[in-house]
Amino acid sequence: MKIAAANALIPDIYRPELQVICCWLNGSIGNYVERIRPLFPAIIKFMDIGYGATEGKFTIPLEVAKSAGSLAIFGIFFEFADPGEPRKMLLAHELEDGQVYEIFITTNSGLYRYAIHDLIRVEGFTGTTPNLIFESKSTEVIDICGERTSPTTLINAVSATAAVTGTKLKHWALVLDIKESRYNFCIELESTPAALAAAAGNLAAAIEKQLYGAGILPYPTFRQQKHLGPALVTLMQCGWHEARIKAKRKTGDSGNQLKLPLVCPEIPLPDYVIAGSGVD
Repeated sequence: MKIAAANALIPDIYRPELQVICCWLNGSIGNYVERIRPLFPAIIKFMDIGYGATEGKFTIPLEVAKSAGSLAIFGIFFEFADPGEPRKMLLAHELEDGQVYEIFITTNSGLYRYAIHDLIRVEGFTGTTPNLIFESKSTEVIDICGERTSPTTLINAVSATAAVTGTKLKHWALVLDIKESRYNFCIELESTPAALAAAAGNLAAAIEKQLYGAGILPYPTFRQQKHLGPALVTLMQCGWHEARIKAKRKTGDSGNQLKLPLVCPEIPLPDYVIAGSGVD
């Protein structure tokens, strides 16, 4: 029997033979996976539970640690549309690898070309069947001046920033600064740094570098044309995440199903702001 460190009863102790955990691995929920890995035995494999909704199951993941799943072609009739050509419907065999589409479903329960307002991305094929991954809600695409940045791009940029800089992030949200035409990343760190402005500035520069990527995505293009201003990071006090949850939770609600918005029109709970800095 292992002895719990600091008297903490963690799954690595009371579930030593657990081998597989099924959960969502991508999107905002996926951010929490890396935080819970140390709580479980080293042999644990994480399997994506698959993409779906109340209306049905849309994908069947076939590989460990991969979010993309083969389209579940036997239960639902699927159609797709290029966001730039919403009137042109495509069938599954017409999809192209790496492209993003809006998904429509027709079911035997009476839904016909039903728009669930989701964007999906094709990540390879299983035979001739496309493997899909949830990209974002079509209503969540960030668009200040036509750049149409997906939440997935933001999540990847922030996650990569944390990894490259060795910074431990507890929670973050994006505020669209329409007046200054820039992205304001509100971030709560695991601990408060001594040099607040310097920490915020370093994070802003690192996030900006990740958003630039290879320089061919819409964000760097619009930045170079000065249609978008430099990124800003606003540091939030410790406890901001819990305060957001408490503010959104309804009376009697456990909060287990609560989803905080990733993109906000203004800083959530601005009283928690402690410092901010942008890219020079």
